[in-house]
Amino acid sequence: MRSGYASINNYNKLGAMGISHRAFETIATIAANKVAGATVKRPSSRLFNLDKPVKASIRKDGRADIHLDVVLNKGADVKTVCLQIQEDVTSAIQMMCETVPFEVQINVVRLR
Repeated sequence: MRSGYASINNYNKLGAMGISHRAFETIATIAANKVAGATVKRPSSRLFNLDKPVKASIRKDGRADIHLDVVLNKGADVKTVCLQIQEDVTSAIQMMCETVPFEVQINVVRLR
């Protein structure tokens, strides 16, 4: 399997199946945005994608590391919201991709 893809179980044995890092990023973004009190930071530039708020890197063993830049609402309990984001992202990726992310890191960039 090419790099940038995580292998998944292929039960019919008719070829290699994988999930791209972009799929992991999309699933993580949707799961994080569903948590009350937090949203994923929007990129500052629409022309260049240098400032990605969600980054997924895939290890050789197929596990993904997810890094999220989030904006929290003022008055939200940072620890509780961040733990909820980690749990929701982990369960969403586990349910949709049949793999457990190795690490979900959250960087709180701003309070809104």
